[in-house]
Amino acid sequence: MFLNTAATYSPRITSYLETGASKISRLLIADQVVPKFGVAKQKDSFITDHAETSGDLTEFDVPDRAPNAGYEEITTTFGTDSYATKEKGLEHSLGDVDAATLDDYMNTESVATKRLERVFKKWYEKQVKNFVFDATLPTVTPTASYTIANKATLTPQDDILKAINQMSAVGELPKICVMAQSLWDYLRTCPKFAEFFYGSTNGGKGVTAAMFKEHFKVDLILGNLYLDATKKIKNDTISTTPIWPTSHIAFLDNTGGDLTAGGFGRALYWTKDTPSFWVGETYRKEATRSTVIRMRTNHQLKLLNKRAARLIVTSSDVV
Repeated sequence: MFLNTAATYSPRITSYLETGASKISRLLIADQVVPKFGVAKQKDSFITDHAETSGDLTEFDVPDRAPNAGYEEITTTFGTDSYATKEKGLEHSLGDVDAATLDDYMNTESVATKRLERVFKKWYEKQVKNFVFDATLPTVTPTASYTIANKATLTPQDDILKAINQMSAVGELPKICVMAQSLWDYLRTCPKFAEFFYGSTNGGKGVTAAMFKEHFKVDLILGNLYLDATKKIKNDTISTTPIWPTSHIAFLDNTGGDLTAGGFGRALYWTKDTPSFWVGETYRKEATRSTVIRMRTNHQLKLLNKRAARLIVTSSDVV
């Protein structure tokens, strides 16, 4: 019997990876923060009108038209940008003997796929965090550091309004606010922040995400996924750190779709190589009597418009 050693596209595994069926999927926020967009070429140049030195805020006079004269004309200067996607991938080997033994207790292919998904998507989550909390993006200096010692007097609403107003001043409006869950738990119980919503007689109430959205007109997206730096398996030996640290709060316009639609950035993936962002494949490795499951992507996190982002640098000691 001939066994195929070439990698074969697996619709079943790909569907699982795209839908995020594992329990870790509810903790992942990368797709909410940076929208995905498929491109036809692995690398290419494109036209953009999001020039950071001009744009929709440029002032023009609109004079009266003189008799027998033409109208005043304006011009638009377009810029160019480029991208180049790169392939990333991981594999998980399933030995025939182990699979035959374990199949009496579990679906070994399913377990291996879930393992690949957890490892790969946590890696991608960290890449998106680095992309969003990039020190080269425009920043807001807070009125005070977001420390435990400053909690009683901290007024984070001043910093939030400053970030939103600074974006408005350059013709942008944030759609989302991204921060660590632990930082939000700290902020929502800051007395001055609660007083801003409830008044001076708030009775120790905490601020809710719905209240935040209603007042500041942005969706609150909270990161609450941790990584084990020790790479151990046993629960009693792990040492975890959050992927999304408390060092920054990001306000972003996360508009998706075509690159001319605006927004902070995109996760561009090459559709000729990967018809969906995540692709699952399988192949036979007969030399080791094993079946291999592969998960891969071919993408680039592409910054489109710095003006569509503001970072509050919190200098927080909250963990």
